[in-house]
Amino acid sequence: MFSSLATNRIAPGRRPGRSSILILSGIILISMLAVGCGGGDKNETSAEHQDNSAILATVGSTNITAAYYEDRLTQLEENELPRENGQWLPTNAEAGKERFLQVLINKELLTQKAIQMGYDKDTNIVEARKSMTEYEGGLAMWADVVGDVSRSISEEELQIFYEQMGTEYLCNYVICNFEDDALKAREVALSGADWEDVVNEFHDGTPAVTGKYEIKVPFGQYSSEFEDLVFATEKGGVSMPITTNYGFWIVRVIDITQNPKPSLEEAKGRVLDITQNRKSGRLRNDFKKLVRTKYEFQIDETALWTTFQGMPEGGLMDPATNEPYKRADLEPLDVRSEHLGDVLYSYRNGEGKLVEYSVSDYKSSFDNMGVFQRPKKGDMLGGFRQKLTDEVERGLLNIEAEDRGYFEKPAVMAKVKLKVEEAMVTRLYKEIVTIDDNITPEQLEEFWADHSTEYHVAESRVGHIVICQNRKKADNARKAIMDGKTWKEVLVKFGTDPTNKSKGGKTEPVYASSKSPVVEPLFSMEKGGVSQPFPVSDTQFAVIQLDQVILAHNYAMNEVSEAIGGRIRQARREEAFQVLLSQWNDEFGVEINSENLVPLKSWEELTAPDENLVPIN
Repeated sequence: MFSSLATNRIAPGRRPGRSSILILSGIILISMLAVGCGGGDKNETSAEHQDNSAILATVGSTNITAAYYEDRLTQLEENELPRENGQWLPTNAEAGKERFLQVLINKELLTQKAIQMGYDKDTNIVEARKSMTEYEGGLAMWADVVGDVSRSISEEELQIFYEQMGTEYLCNYVICNFEDDALKAREVALSGADWEDVVNEFHDGTPAVTGKYEIKVPFGQYSSEFEDLVFATEKGGVSMPITTNYGFWIVRVIDITQNPKPSLEEAKGRVLDITQNRKSGRLRNDFKKLVRTKYEFQIDETALWTTFQGMPEGGLMDPATNEPYKRADLEPLDVRSEHLGDVLYSYRNGEGKLVEYSVSDYKSSFDNMGVFQRPKKGDMLGGFRQKLTDEVERGLLNIEAEDRGYFEKPAVMAKVKLKVEEAMVTRLYKEIVTIDDNITPEQLEEFWADHSTEYHVAESRVGHIVICQNRKKADNARKAIMDGKTWKEVLVKFGTDPTNKSKGGKTEPVYASSKSPVVEPLFSMEKGGVSQPFPVSDTQFAVIQLDQVILAHNYAMNEVSEAIGGRIRQARREEAFQVLLSQWNDEFGVEINSENLVPLKSWEELTAPDENLVPIN
């Protein structure tokens, strides 16, 4: 299976901002909340770590295990790793391990104090726990329904997609608000009627600018739901209704052409990306249909049209102020009173009880929506229908996830527990660690006298990078760059790292002190230069181009006075936090087993990339 090279393993190192050069343990704790905290044994981890049950520390009645430590360490980005006095602490060394363990201990102390103060019973926290359970349970369900199946692409699937590459259908089209009208339009079209007559009688969409209701459909550029029905239609044939966010389409295939296409080897990267996305999309859509059917979700088309017709005209911006309309100035949904009781949609809930949502219910909701929340008439009836469907679907999927037991799965409960504790810890830290925010000019001067040398920012460099499967691919990528191909074209054709591709190949600023394989090639080139392929893992190679050189700079105090003020306040907050930690340490009790830190893996070992790079069975 495909496993991309982690971005932080190859991306340029990120230098701390000027306001965060001095990193304090309280600030680290809050900024690293993603590593989790909370009551009970700290052994909620992925399966690969669960055999490591050595106890590193005990906080109150809670054990922090080696398995928990390694799992939480794995979740960190490189720039979040432990530091002391602004310096990175290697996580394979004693000091780095002790530092990260202390972060986990501090967070556990905060969590136990938050629970003692009743934060876990707060209404907002209770609601957050419910929302997080639905979210994490839904993710777990989707992972089982779509995850591994969509990521595994067979050679047969690859060939099927490649064979259709370059195919382009030229079609007439008509868009209808209702499926019944689309079916009637199809019958008229099949009878041999002139397409202009079909459009005049059935088209509900905006008029075609050119007056010709034609669309080109190149294979691979539209959604699979749209293309599947278009490409299932023979030349001269008329499709079945195609459901879209704009309404129901009917197309007649005028012509089919085969455009030139690259070799399979050259196209493989793009084919794999699109095939995987399409497979995932089909699986998701099929599952949504299953859920809608199971819970008998239905929209009443007559009530839908009545509601749609009652939506006010008008755009988003108030022409008098050139600002978005305020909610108080928006017109309400205008529906006649005799239709307010009509059922707009219905479904069965988890207990099988029929739930009906009336036009009146929707009016109450619509009238309280902001300008950007409201569905617009310009989106056609199909857009309104889809918006309603999406909203109900989210609720039905939550019901289905709960029915399938995903809310009680240990992995889901562990993630929710961590996130709830994260919310409690953040709130407790903000509410209980209080300081004097006032900073005098004399205090600024005193700080500057001791720290002015820290406000020198070294030269940095920015570029574009493409990460390739092997050296040969990287050589071809470099040639394409030198031949003038755009970075988008190069990334689509040769790139194998999804994160790198999602950023368009652009790097963050790189410093000479960064720990990254891109440093040497970037700092050995002139602006505009393109490197030779260089390794970023045991198998992957990359090519990088230098786009910008950001010169070194010494800041004056007045340029960074706000940042200095922030650092002084952070120092005060840290001092106050350490006093509280000392009190809580005595209150709850902390025991540390330093000897159990020795065999723990480093961050580099835990995040080493998988060597299996191509998603083909």
